[in-house]
Amino acid sequence: MNSSTRVILNTTAQYMKTFVNIILTLFSARLILEALGVTDFGLYSLLAGVTSMLAFATNALASTTQRFLSYHQGKSNIEQLKDIFANSFYIQLSLGLLTLLILLFLTPYLFEGFLNVPIERLFAAKWTYIIVTVILFVTFLCTPYRAVLISHENIIYLTVIDVVDGILKVVFAVALYYITYDRLIGYAIFLLSIQLFNLLVVAIYAICKYEECSIPSIK
Repeated sequence: MNSSTRVILNTTAQYMKTFVNIILTLFSARLILEALGVTDFGLYSLLAGVTSMLAFATNALASTTQRFLSYHQGKSNIEQLKDIFANSFYIQLSLGLLTLLILLFLTPYLFEGFLNVPIERLFAAKWTYIIVTVILFVTFLCTPYRAVLISHENIIYLTVIDVVDGILKVVFAVALYYITYDRLIGYAIFLLSIQLFNLLVVAIYAICKYEECSIPSIK
């Protein structure tokens, strides 16, 4: 595939992904609001907002890793690419663990006066917060693999994964109506399973397709 064709396909895929995911998000948001109710929907938005403020860091790290990988791909230096990927993976793992530990350490302080959570929903809110922090950690782990795919301009595969992500959220939004236990915790578990799915499909594909996706010693 020549460069111009790749640009056209990648751009078209990105626009299609954006359009499809907007439709899916609007549809799923209505279902989730109806299934959770106003209070639990607001609680999840509040708790997710506490951790999503840190999500910008994963995007910045992905862009930085992608630039280094793209530069050394031009030099066809596979050993250097392996070192860059390995160092990026360890950095993301370390930052993810550090962020996870800090957020978990702050749990009692957040729920004892800082966040306005109804007493009767305090147990569910705490567990939802813990699950959301794990989702953030999984996002950190997924970042270096996504950076590899972007550096190879494999936008089509990422687009498919993102669209499947949106479809799964709609499916799980419908499944909320059939949950017999706490729906707020169930919704958080659903989102964690989607993020784990994203990590698996991106990591397995990148490891199988690209030689630099190995974990040698840090250099």
